[in-house]
Amino acid sequence: MTGESSERARLRHELRTPLNHILGYGEMLLEDAEAASRRELVGPLRQMLEDARHLLARVNELLAPSGVDTELPDLSAARGALVPTLDRIVAGVTEMERHAGQAEVSQDLGRIASAAAQLRTLIDGPAGTRQVAAAPVAPGGSRPTDRGRILVVDDDEGNRDVLARRLSREGYAVTVAADSICRRGTTST
Repeated sequence: MTGESSERARLRHELRTPLNHILGYGEMLLEDAEAASRRELVGPLRQMLEDARHLLARVNELLAPSGVDTELPDLSAARGALVPTLDRIVAGVTEMERHAGQAEVSQDLGRIASAAAQLRTLIDGPAGTRQVAAAPVAPGGSRPTDRGRILVVDDDEGNRDVLARRLSREGYAVTVAADSICRRGTTST
């Protein structure tokens, strides 16, 4: 029987998770910056998102499901293609932090920097760490109209935070759980 190796799938998941955090937080920051006419952030955020999409495409190419159980690609060989773009993201975040001003913007830039550091650590060696996420709030500090309740369950805190915040912005009341065991009446929003 042939099939994709579980190690290949695991590595693809581990590399894409911090990239999806960068994209998720970056897209929300860009929406807020465009709405607030913060031109000093719009251009750098667009560049960062372009770089993150490029990295995601490279990771997808590198670790595409092969349909056969093959060896994992050598990440050290791909490192030369991934690291310069990742370093550009980190440098852009550092520059944007100088202009951020608002605590929410700074926190999300910090989350992006943390995700980039996690990705760099995965490429270079042992797993990195993540920061704790803040509660979701719509641009301008108000919550949109409640469109219903959604339960977000994921084992990765960053995934839970990005999805919960995105859904909250879309008007959903969100309950977050770290695993599939959720007690009736226990909510986090």
